[in-house]
Amino acid sequence: IAYCLKGFSKQERDRRIAGSLELVGLPEVGERYPSQLSGGQQQRVALARSISYEPKVLLLDEPLSNLDQKERERVRGELRLLLKRIGITTVFVTHDQEEAFVICDRVILMNGGKIEQEGTPDSLYSSPANLFVAEFIGRGNILKAELKSIDRAAHAAVLRIPEMEADLTCEFDGEFPDKVSSIVVRRNEIGVSQARPDFKENVLLGQVVAREYRGSVTDHRIRIGNAEIIATTHKFCDVSETREADTLYVHVPPRAIKPIAG
Repeated sequence: IAYCLKGFSKQERDRRIAGSLELVGLPEVGERYPSQLSGGQQQRVALARSISYEPKVLLLDEPLSNLDQKERERVRGELRLLLKRIGITTVFVTHDQEEAFVICDRVILMNGGKIEQEGTPDSLYSSPANLFVAEFIGRGNILKAELKSIDRAAHAAVLRIPEMEADLTCEFDGEFPDKVSSIVVRRNEIGVSQARPDFKENVLLGQVVAREYRGSVTDHRIRIGNAEIIATTHKFCDVSETREADTLYVHVPPRAIKPIAG
């Protein structure tokens, strides 16, 4: 940390070192060598070094990339709280979208050097601006769609899904595109059940093609018509033990359907 403060007096340098270590929650490690610190502590010391000269803007370029997954998840939560406490505007560069969502207030998604969408994490996830954003953010099912009818006063539309050979009702807030090329439905927002659910709209019958067990959740690959969708369930769901070739009812909530303009 002192290496960044060569132009300051010893008294000012010592004050800044102590202050920055206090801010990152490591006041006791000032006399240790880097090899005596854990990976998370090393990252926090690197941050202390950056804030010791009190910059107006801080750039963090893949700061958690050298940590293992468990340590990474722990440190990113600490990092967000720390940056909020310090109050320095920070540009955080990452290829990990979950990391960006946890840490950042606003997200800019770039593709080939161009901005595809900018906004809050929720707006990028819930309202993708185009097909690239829909495919990149989250785990979703993307299906070709055609707009059949729309009632803007009721904030509802009917979309034809050719591959499914079915019509789906979509409910929306705000703007709705005049032309729709496709839709995205997040895997964890689809309902599946062995008995027909008590919904009037968007209930379809499908057949399980494959199951992918992921520990905390299970992905069910389901064929409906000529389309394949993936629905994610937790281990206590009543269909968590389904097998290939089983028939399931699939419910796509109208609010879960996000149209893509085109």
